[in-house]
Amino acid sequence: MSRYALFRIPQLRKLQLNYSPNGGSSKGVRKFMAEKLVPFAIARPETVIEARPISDNRHPYIRAEYLSGRNYRVDLKNLSDKDVAMHANTLADASGKKWSKLQQPVLTRTPSIQGNWTPFHAEATLPKSIGKVVVRQPKTE
Repeated sequence: MSRYALFRIPQLRKLQLNYSPNGGSSKGVRKFMAEKLVPFAIARPETVIEARPISDNRHPYIRAEYLSGRNYRVDLKNLSDKDVAMHANTLADASGKKWSKLQQPVLTRTPSIQGNWTPFHAEATLPKSIGKVVVRQPKTE
């Protein structure tokens, strides 16, 4: 658990909904703004929420700006109002850190028949004159 989550310091500074007032791909965003944006804003009084119209030939998107200075943009093209609410909640609850995959150890029932890698594998060389593998052992003291 991060220290920000422990004290519930909201990391989202600003949420900007960019939509087309007449475009078909912004239909879900307009419905979200009409029905769910006010309760969403009341639940997050610390966040600045902007709704900005864009030209009709552009698709809608949501832009989140965090206290860390990092910005995220999520395209909302042809999404329903429920999907827009899901993306808005996800961005509002995020910490603003860089998104990365979680590394987990590889577990298997059938281990590799080649064996585990060791640093000595990288040391194996094939001299041109001999024609066989020479493995250099580390010096022990």
